[in-house]
Amino acid sequence: MLEDVKIAGQIERRHAPTLAEFREYANVAGGKPLIITGAVAGSKALAWDEEYLKETVGKNQIKVYVSMTGLFPGGKGPHDKTKYRAITISVSECIERMNGTGGHPPIIGPTERYYVYQSPRDLYAEIENDLETPIYVANDGRRVDKNYWIGGSGNIAPAHYDNSENILVQLNGRKKILLWDPRQYDFLYVNALGTVEHRTSRVDLRKVDRAAFPKFENAHALEGTLEAGDILYIPTCWFHWVRSELFSISATYWWPLLPTEGGYFESEWRALMFQWALPVRRLRPELKAMCTDHVKQQVSRLFAFAR
Repeated sequence: MLEDVKIAGQIERRHAPTLAEFREYANVAGGKPLIITGAVAGSKALAWDEEYLKETVGKNQIKVYVSMTGLFPGGKGPHDKTKYRAITISVSECIERMNGTGGHPPIIGPTERYYVYQSPRDLYAEIENDLETPIYVANDGRRVDKNYWIGGSGNIAPAHYDNSENILVQLNGRKKILLWDPRQYDFLYVNALGTVEHRTSRVDLRKVDRAAFPKFENAHALEGTLEAGDILYIPTCWFHWVRSELFSISATYWWPLLPTEGGYFESEWRALMFQWALPVRRLRPELKAMCTDHVKQQVSRLFAFAR
């Protein structure tokens, strides 16, 4: 598995940098990913495990994604319901399903896996204060979206990018991470904005179809492993592929790269136009090719619709 992925190097790691040191490393003039160790060492949230979640928030109802393959594509649907479903169940039932206990009947079939994907913080109000916001998250008035992610061993989020800055805090378990900078956009065969599973690569890294995706040969990833207590900074529009190596709990914080009217991006189109302006303003030149191609896609779609 992953033998077809070329590795350019390891994601840089630094131990508990100050906010000034972090900003110097990962500033808007050239964001680079970073694994930060030791910055949340004293957090009560590092004690979260399956039993603690069942005891504290076990009755809370959450949305859970079900996959027959262990692959969990995000982005715009609709998804194939013979492979993927979204259900609402309690936290306790979700954990029992992940562990194969409780005698629950399958939703799709016997090989299905489960993933709590982008779950809003207010669903965990009883324990939300266990995790203090890391100092590296924007605190200048930009809207910050915080979500939780809970997954069983082997769950995979395919390579995709987000329209935001991203701090991921690993609270329990271990994750393997692969990252590609936006300059490699053309090698990753990304679904167009507004289509099914947009912002997501069509390349299945578990077994790359070289005939269908010949340019993937030119892609080179950074790799890293997140342990409990580690923080990963993912800059805007960096592609990331994530696999849970063990039962895993994570928190993410998303915010726009620069202050914008209304705070967070309300639409893909608005985010796209904002990012397209960044290379012009010499803030993120690595986004130029990707965002220019996205603008061309959108213009083509508008003309097609007009006809």
